[in-house]
Amino acid sequence: MKVDGPIYISFDMDALDPAFAPGISHREPGGLSTREALAHLQAISGRIVGADIVEFNPAQDNTQLTATVAAKLLKEILGKMILNQTTVAQIGRRCPMASGMIDVSSRYSVPETLARLQSILKEKGITVFALVDHSGEAEKAGLKMRPTQLLIFGSPKGGTPLMVSAPSVAIDLPLKALAWQDEQGQVWLSYNSPEYLQQRHGFPADLLKNIAGIGALIQKAVE
Repeated sequence: MKVDGPIYISFDMDALDPAFAPGISHREPGGLSTREALAHLQAISGRIVGADIVEFNPAQDNTQLTATVAAKLLKEILGKMILNQTTVAQIGRRCPMASGMIDVSSRYSVPETLARLQSILKEKGITVFALVDHSGEAEKAGLKMRPTQLLIFGSPKGGTPLMVSAPSVAIDLPLKALAWQDEQGQVWLSYNSPEYLQQRHGFPADLLKNIAGIGALIQKAVE
Protein backbone atom coordinates (compact mmCIF):
# COMPACT_ATOMS: atom_id res chain seq x y z
CA MET A 1 0.00 0.00 0.00
CA LYS A 2 1.62 3.24 -1.16
CA VAL A 3 0.62 6.56 0.38
CA ASP A 4 1.85 9.95 -0.77
CA GLY A 5 2.68 12.36 2.01
CA PRO A 6 3.44 11.73 5.70
CA ILE A 7 1.94 8.68 7.41
CA TYR A 8 0.99 8.28 11.07
CA ILE A 9 0.29 4.68 12.09
CA SER A 10 -2.06 3.90 14.97
CA PHE A 11 -2.11 0.15 15.54
CA ASP A 12 -5.07 -1.20 17.53
CA MET A 13 -4.03 -4.37 19.39
CA ASP A 14 -7.70 -5.44 19.44
CA ALA A 15 -7.23 -6.36 15.77
CA LEU A 16 -5.13 -9.35 16.82
CA ASP A 17 -6.62 -12.72 17.64
CA PRO A 18 -6.56 -13.35 21.43
CA ALA A 19 -4.45 -16.46 20.82
CA PHE A 20 -1.62 -14.16 19.76
CA ALA A 21 -2.38 -11.21 22.06
CA PRO A 22 -4.54 -12.04 25.09
CA GLY A 23 -3.66 -8.79 26.86
CA ILE A 24 -6.10 -6.55 25.00
CA SER A 25 -9.17 -4.61 26.03
CA HIS A 26 -11.72 -6.20 23.67
CA ARG A 27 -11.03 -9.77 22.59
CA GLU A 28 -12.22 -10.65 19.08
CA PRO A 29 -11.71 -14.30 18.06
CA GLY A 30 -10.82 -14.62 14.41
CA GLY A 31 -8.55 -11.60 14.39
CA LEU A 32 -5.14 -11.21 12.78
CA SER A 33 -2.16 -13.37 13.60
CA THR A 34 1.15 -11.69 14.48
CA ARG A 35 2.54 -12.68 11.08
CA GLU A 36 -0.46 -11.15 9.27
CA ALA A 37 -0.14 -7.90 11.25
CA LEU A 38 3.57 -7.66 10.38
CA ALA A 39 2.78 -8.31 6.72
CA HIS A 40 0.32 -5.39 6.70
CA LEU A 41 2.94 -3.09 8.22
CA GLN A 42 5.62 -4.25 5.80
CA ALA A 43 3.30 -3.53 2.88
CA ILE A 44 3.05 0.16 3.76
CA SER A 45 5.15 2.27 1.40
CA GLY A 46 5.56 5.92 2.28
CA ARG A 47 7.00 8.39 4.73
CA ILE A 48 6.15 7.27 8.26
CA VAL A 49 6.50 10.19 10.66
CA GLY A 50 5.07 8.70 13.83
CA ALA A 51 3.10 5.84 15.36
CA ASP A 52 1.34 4.54 18.44
CA ILE A 53 0.03 1.20 19.66
CA VAL A 54 -3.30 1.29 21.50
CA GLU A 55 -5.65 -1.02 23.45
CA PHE A 56 -2.79 -2.92 25.09
CA ASN A 57 -4.02 -4.14 28.49
CA PRO A 58 -1.17 -5.89 30.40
CA ALA A 59 -3.52 -6.78 33.27
CA GLN A 60 -5.17 -9.32 30.97
CA ASP A 61 -1.94 -11.19 30.19
CA ASN A 62 0.24 -12.64 32.94
CA THR A 63 2.51 -14.31 30.37
CA GLN A 64 3.59 -10.97 28.84
CA LEU A 65 3.01 -12.47 25.37
CA THR A 66 1.06 -9.41 24.29
CA ALA A 67 3.86 -7.08 25.40
CA THR A 68 6.31 -9.09 23.29
CA VAL A 69 4.03 -8.82 20.25
CA ALA A 70 3.54 -5.08 20.80
CA ALA A 71 7.30 -4.60 21.03
CA LYS A 72 7.77 -6.56 17.80
CA LEU A 73 5.21 -4.41 15.99
CA LEU A 74 6.79 -1.23 17.28
CA LYS A 75 10.24 -2.44 16.23
CA GLU A 76 8.92 -3.08 12.71
CA ILE A 77 7.47 0.43 12.48
CA LEU A 78 10.63 2.07 13.81
CA GLY A 79 12.70 0.05 11.36
CA LYS A 80 10.67 1.41 8.46
CA MET A 81 11.06 4.95 9.79
CA ILE A 82 14.84 4.56 10.01
CA LEU A 83 14.98 3.02 6.55
CA ASN A 84 13.18 6.03 5.15
CA GLN A 85 15.64 8.27 7.01
CA THR A 86 12.75 10.35 8.21
CA THR A 87 12.04 11.84 11.61
CA VAL A 88 9.39 14.18 12.90
CA ALA A 89 12.09 16.83 13.39
CA GLN A 90 12.93 16.68 9.69
CA ILE A 91 9.31 17.16 8.69
CA GLY A 92 8.78 20.20 10.93
CA ARG A 93 5.61 22.29 10.58
CA ARG A 94 5.49 22.42 6.81
CA CYS A 95 3.56 20.59 4.12
CA PRO A 96 5.34 17.52 2.70
CA MET A 97 7.06 17.73 -0.65
CA ALA A 98 6.87 15.11 -3.39
CA SER A 99 6.93 11.43 -2.52
CA GLY A 100 10.46 10.07 -2.37
CA MET A 101 11.97 13.33 -1.13
CA ILE A 102 13.93 13.46 2.11
CA ASP A 103 14.15 16.87 3.78
CA VAL A 104 16.75 17.70 6.43
CA SER A 105 16.62 20.95 8.39
CA SER A 106 19.65 23.24 8.29
CA ARG A 107 20.69 25.93 10.76
CA TYR A 108 22.60 27.74 8.03
CA SER A 109 21.39 30.02 5.26
CA VAL A 110 20.69 28.56 1.81
CA PRO A 111 24.05 29.72 0.33
CA GLU A 112 25.96 28.61 3.45
CA THR A 113 24.29 25.20 3.42
CA LEU A 114 25.29 24.51 -0.18
CA ALA A 115 28.76 25.95 0.34
CA ARG A 116 29.27 23.45 3.17
CA LEU A 117 28.00 20.63 0.97
CA GLN A 118 30.28 21.66 -1.90
CA SER A 119 33.28 21.63 0.45
CA ILE A 120 32.40 18.11 1.61
CA LEU A 121 31.96 16.90 -1.97
CA LYS A 122 35.33 18.36 -2.93
CA GLU A 123 36.99 16.50 -0.06
CA LYS A 124 35.40 13.27 -1.28
CA GLY A 125 36.47 13.82 -4.88
CA ILE A 126 32.88 14.09 -6.08
CA THR A 127 32.28 16.35 -9.08
CA VAL A 128 29.99 19.38 -8.79
CA PHE A 129 28.42 19.88 -12.21
CA ALA A 130 26.29 22.96 -11.60
CA LEU A 131 24.78 25.34 -9.07
CA VAL A 132 21.38 26.69 -10.10
CA ASP A 133 20.31 29.81 -8.21
CA HIS A 134 16.56 29.76 -8.79
CA SER A 135 15.80 32.69 -6.50
CA GLY A 136 18.68 34.71 -7.94
CA GLU A 137 17.41 34.22 -11.47
CA ALA A 138 13.91 35.12 -10.34
CA GLU A 139 15.21 38.38 -8.90
CA LYS A 140 16.90 39.21 -12.21
CA ALA A 141 13.51 38.78 -13.88
CA GLY A 142 11.88 41.15 -11.41
CA LEU A 143 10.16 38.38 -9.44
CA LYS A 144 10.21 37.55 -5.75
CA MET A 145 11.11 34.09 -4.49
CA ARG A 146 12.38 32.78 -1.16
CA PRO A 147 16.04 31.65 -1.28
CA THR A 148 16.18 28.48 -3.37
CA GLN A 149 19.31 26.93 -4.88
CA LEU A 150 19.98 23.56 -6.51
CA LEU A 151 23.33 21.75 -6.48
CA ILE A 152 23.96 19.04 -9.10
CA PHE A 153 26.78 16.59 -8.37
CA GLY A 154 27.90 13.02 -8.78
CA SER A 155 30.46 10.51 -9.92
CA PRO A 156 30.48 8.87 -13.38
CA LYS A 157 31.98 5.78 -11.77
CA GLY A 158 29.01 5.47 -9.43
CA GLY A 159 26.21 6.68 -11.72
CA THR A 160 27.09 5.00 -15.02
CA PRO A 161 26.32 1.41 -13.90
CA LEU A 162 22.86 2.57 -12.81
CA MET A 163 22.15 4.22 -16.19
CA VAL A 164 23.45 1.20 -18.10
CA SER A 165 21.12 -1.03 -16.10
CA ALA A 166 18.11 1.33 -16.22
CA PRO A 167 18.49 4.16 -18.80
CA SER A 168 15.53 6.11 -17.41
CA VAL A 169 17.45 6.86 -14.20
CA ALA A 170 19.48 9.35 -16.25
CA ILE A 171 16.65 11.85 -15.77
CA ASP A 172 17.40 11.83 -12.02
CA LEU A 173 21.19 11.70 -12.33
CA PRO A 174 23.53 13.34 -11.53
CA LEU A 175 22.35 13.57 -7.96
CA LYS A 176 20.75 16.79 -6.75
CA ALA A 177 20.47 18.64 -3.45
CA LEU A 178 17.92 21.43 -3.09
CA ALA A 179 18.49 24.09 -0.43
CA TRP A 180 15.39 26.18 0.20
CA GLN A 181 13.75 28.39 2.80
CA ASP A 182 10.15 27.92 3.87
CA GLU A 183 7.61 30.55 4.85
CA GLN A 184 8.76 30.47 8.51
CA GLY A 185 12.36 31.14 7.51
CA GLN A 186 13.54 27.58 8.16
CA VAL A 187 16.13 26.30 5.68
CA TRP A 188 15.88 22.75 4.35
CA LEU A 189 18.25 20.57 2.36
CA SER A 190 16.28 18.09 0.25
CA TYR A 191 17.26 15.15 -1.92
CA ASN A 192 15.74 12.10 -3.58
CA SER A 193 15.86 8.95 -1.47
CA PRO A 194 18.10 6.33 -3.14
CA GLU A 195 15.44 3.71 -2.38
CA TYR A 196 12.85 5.86 -4.15
CA LEU A 197 15.07 6.14 -7.23
CA GLN A 198 15.56 2.36 -7.24
CA GLN A 199 11.81 1.77 -7.03
CA ARG A 200 11.06 4.41 -9.66
CA HIS A 201 13.53 3.15 -12.26
CA GLY A 202 13.95 -0.49 -11.31
CA PHE A 203 17.72 -0.79 -11.34
CA PRO A 204 19.12 -3.77 -9.38
CA ALA A 205 19.05 -3.34 -5.61
CA ASP A 206 22.73 -4.26 -5.37
CA LEU A 207 23.54 -0.99 -7.18
CA LEU A 208 21.95 1.09 -4.42
CA LYS A 209 25.35 1.26 -2.76
CA ASN A 210 26.57 3.48 -5.63
CA ILE A 211 24.36 6.36 -4.47
CA ALA A 212 23.50 5.36 -0.89
CA GLY A 213 26.13 7.70 0.57
CA ILE A 214 24.20 10.85 -0.27
CA GLY A 215 22.32 10.80 3.04
CA ALA A 216 25.51 10.94 5.10
CA LEU A 217 26.88 13.79 2.97
CA ILE A 218 23.69 15.80 3.38
CA GLN A 219 23.62 15.22 7.13
CA LYS A 220 27.24 16.32 7.51
CA ALA A 221 26.54 19.52 5.58
CA VAL A 222 23.91 20.68 8.08
CA GLU A 223 25.76 19.77 11.27
